[in-house]
Amino acid sequence: MPLLICVTSSRSGHVQALADAACQAYGEGGGHAETMPAATGDLDRFADADAVVLATPTHLGGPAADFVAFAERSARLRSTDVLHSRWAAGITCGVAPDGGKSMTLTYLLTVALQHGMIWVGLPHGPAASTYRGDNTVANAEGARLGVAATLRGDELPAASLATAAALGARLARLGSSPRRRSGQTLVGAP
Repeated sequence: MPLLICVTSSRSGHVQALADAACQAYGEGGGHAETMPAATGDLDRFADADAVVLATPTHLGGPAADFVAFAERSARLRSTDVLHSRWAAGITCGVAPDGGKSMTLTYLLTVALQHGMIWVGLPHGPAASTYRGDNTVANAEGARLGVAATLRGDELPAASLATAAALGARLARLGSSPRRRSGQTLVGAP
């Protein structure tokens, strides 16, 4: 059974709720999903992962400090290629419509690429109804790189949770990582 690990940094619980929505959809798609706190997660657990979701709030135009510390700790995995040819995706949340969320998603993409992972974005943009104020459709933010949620007051919009679920479902449809399917790394990879 494919395994998804969601690495989360979530002080207020919003990013955790988004990661939980992705994990639930992944499980409904036939895989097993679990979350790992960025601050204390066991890096050895990645050996079993087919997919990894990197999830952090956006603070001052980038990821939270504990997530950056996790990324630094994960650097030791690069020499062993533990994460090479695994699926990767990103989730972030902020209080402003832009607020630097695209920068955070780009940071998450860069971390994944440093590990040789294969990035999975969102398969669809927002529906036209989004532009008329419908905040219940998946990917209302229009981000293709990953989930970019904007809080409304102190609440996550239903559209953001639907977007996270769509990302989890997409990862589930992809199934086992290419590395597991072939028993080795991709052609041309070290």
